[in-house]
Amino acid sequence: MAPGRWMWVLPLLVLFLFGGFYLATGSWITIATGVPLLAGLSWSLWFILKSLQVSANTKRLSLITVLPLLAITAKLVLSIIHWR
Repeated sequence: MAPGRWMWVLPLLVLFLFGGFYLATGSWITIATGVPLLAGLSWSLWFILKSLQVSANTKRLSLITVLPLLAITAKLVLSIIHWR
């Protein structure tokens, strides 16, 4: 199987994780969806910033990703503090 054939799955997975993360009522669901989101967004940001093929303007714009990273981190910390 060619990796290009399955490229449509990644955006659906990210949307599913974001939906589960922000609509979850249980702490365990929030943590189970937030950790992969945090890891994936962090890796993506690191990959963009270290890539030589990405323009400086795109690298600057990619720093906006820090805002969702902070929001996810804050909600994860609150979910761990208020574990039920």
